[in-house]
Amino acid sequence: MTAIERPLPVQEGPVGRFHELLSTGALHLQWCEACARWLYPAREQCGASADHELVWRATSGRGRLFSWTTTHQALHPAFAPEVPYVTALVELDEGPRIVGRLVGVDPGSVALNRPVRLEPTTVAGVAIVSWSVGSP
Repeated sequence: MTAIERPLPVQEGPVGRFHELLSTGALHLQWCEACARWLYPAREQCGASADHELVWRATSGRGRLFSWTTTHQALHPAFAPEVPYVTALVELDEGPRIVGRLVGVDPGSVALNRPVRLEPTTVAGVAIVSWSVGSP
């Protein structure tokens, strides 16, 4: 039986840079100096100021569970062996909200405002945002 390849994020432009920086183990987001705000997802210019001179800044990699969904039926066959899994929306200590997989937790024990920390995983050489429960 042939393994089904998992779809991966495009690895070019600002999105590619996001995943490249994530592979260092730290979560970096773009920062717009012109309007002093975080940008996520990664993009070519700020939507508020139209500034193209965005900088990458490291975040703490810590936050709280803002929302989540538990997937019980895979929408792509490559994810079938992983169900059920939790996709989390995390509000970082710095303010922005970031989506990623919540790992190492029973889907039935997930709770609102639970502290989480960045736990990047690598799939086919690409760093993916994942979260684990608890403080670093």
